[in-house]
Amino acid sequence: MTRPHRRSFTLRRRGRTPVWLRLLWRVGLASALIAIALFGHWFDRDGLRDNIDGAISFLDVLYFTMITVTTVGYGDIVPVTTQARMFDTFVVTPVRLFV
Repeated sequence: MTRPHRRSFTLRRRGRTPVWLRLLWRVGLASALIAIALFGHWFDRDGLRDNIDGAISFLDVLYFTMITVTTVGYGDIVPVTTQARMFDTFVVTPVRLFV
């Protein structure tokens, strides 16, 4: 009596690209998306309002971008113009989803 031949199946083929390169690519892509959001907020910083001191510095924009991309925000810096709100809606929200 012969034994039936068992084949093993893999769900995913091993890629030819090294793992470190795939990880570097993903980190680079996430960083590029965050940079797009950061520069968009920086160039339209007049559309933001800081409820603490009223002035918007680069660190304020960096903080606002990271809080907006990673969470729903704290409300201390808010978009007040239609242009700034549309940028957050159509650029930052998709970046949030991809990141």
